Amino acid sequence: MSTPDLPEELRKVIRDLCAPRKFPYTEEACYFVLEVVAQAVSSPTRTRLSHIRGQELCLIAARLAVETYGPFASMILREWGIRETMDLGKLVFALADGKLLGLSEQDSLRDFKGVLDLQEALTQPFHATQPIPLHLLPPIHLV
Repeated sequence: MSTPDLPEELRKVIRDLCAPRKFPYTEEACYFVLEVVAQAVSSPTRTRLSHIRGQELCLIAARLAVETYGPFASMILREWGIRETMDLGKLVFALADGKLLGLSEQDSLRDFKGVLDLQEALTQPFHATQPIPLHLLPPIHLV
């Protein structure tokens, strides 16, 4: 994922937030969540600019990761510190603390708990539905 065009003061907020001793997520994880929110608000199915619920954000994050990173989505998100949907919630709340996102009074970290098995959602699209018949595999020539 490329680094979005953000003003330097916003990049500084993210750099400060992601300092290793303070935060278990990388800057890329923060940029990923910002991209997920941008995708959510610009969705053609969204009829008006409205609040994005935690559950919706988790589903969009899984879809975006699979579409962007393919079979490597799970590995990449884990490298950034995102292992479960609760990690997405922690990122959203941290970005809100840094004034990069807004929250409603009804928002809670609980909204992100167990929304889906993130690792399964990121790998399931790439599971073979049926084993490849052996006769379709190329022959092995031992030297």
